[in-house]
Amino acid sequence: MGESFRALRILSIVFKVTAWIFLILIGIAAVGVSIAGKDAPAPQRFQAVVQILVEGLWRFLVLYGFGEICRVLVAIEANTRRNQT
Repeated sequence: MGESFRALRILSIVFKVTAWIFLILIGIAAVGVSIAGKDAPAPQRFQAVVQILVEGLWRFLVLYGFGEICRVLVAIEANTRRNQT
């Protein structure tokens, strides 16, 4: 029996890699906004940076979570097949 659900395994990896790339880009964006917003008042700049970081972290967790869900589904399927034979 070969690997089953290959597409789901690939989708899991794609979600996880996308999540890490997104997290790196969010960090770069937060630094960019804090540097580019030097003319803005400090509270507005701080609020913008915090909002970027919170939203970015939330989206990272969602993408990474989808990847983990796919991985768990593949593990459940593999365990079920192993126990049936």
